[in-house]
Parts: sequence; C-alpha cells; structure tokens
Amino acid sequence: MDEPMQPRALGPARQVDIETAGWIALALEAIFGYFGILGVGHAYAGRLARAIGLLVGWWVVLGLFGVLTAVSLGVAACLTVPVWIAVPVISGLLARRTVLVEGGTGSWAAVFGLAGAGCLGVLTLICLGVALLGGFGALLSAASG
Repeated sequence: MDEPMQPRALGPARQVDIETAGWIALALEAIFGYFGILGVGHAYAGRLARAIGLLVGWWVVLGLFGVLTAVSLGVAACLTVPVWIAVPVISGLLARRTVLVEGGTGSWAAVFGLAGAGCLGVLTLICLGVALLGGFGALLSAASG
C-alpha cells in the first residue's frame, strides 16, 4: 500500500537556497551596478544601510569620473572604464559573501525599494543634467547672436 511521505531533511535544501541567494545577490549587484545603481545586491542580502551608502557613493564617483573625463578631454576614460567594469563585480562578490556568511535567503522587497529609488534618482539626475546643458546652450546662443 501507500506509505506515508517522510519529511525531507532541511539541511541540504537550506544550503542550496543560501547558495542560490548568494548568486542572486552577485547578479543583482553587477547588473544594476553597470546601470549606475550600485547596492541592490547588498539590499537583497539584508544590508540596507550599506546598500544606500554604496548607491550614493557610486553616484558621487561616477559624477567625479564624468567631470574628470570631460576636463581631460576623454583621457581619463582610460581609468573610468576599468573602474566601471570592476567595481560592480567586486561589490557583487562582497554581497554574495554576506549572504553566505550570514545564511540569509534574500529580501525582494528591499531590492524593489532600492532599485526603484535608484532608477528614479538616475532619471532625475539625467533630467537635471539635460536641463542644465540646455540652459547653458540657450545662454551661449543668446550671448552670441
């Protein structure tokens, strides 16, 4: 006859969940980091304060690199591009390590919150930049003719 189902051991299944969560944190951090929203993987790992600090700090670094690249007429891009590639991956590895060490399984609510705020912030910065450049262009046009 049918035997009653035995409960599965939670050890290996839990380990797989933690391992998967670590890779998800790495992927989130790297992918969003390449679009200027660093910290999403750390938010997934449960470190929201660190995630917000990384987000704001990354924006400051990218802004400084933008100014430096413009002032150096593109020569500083030789430094900017490798940093842009390396930092999200390194930060993702740290987010993965956080998940593995603390044994967390991730928080999608924190991901949606930080990613949404980050997207709004990036769009706001782009709109402000375009408005400033448009105003500067209008001033130059008015002054020249």
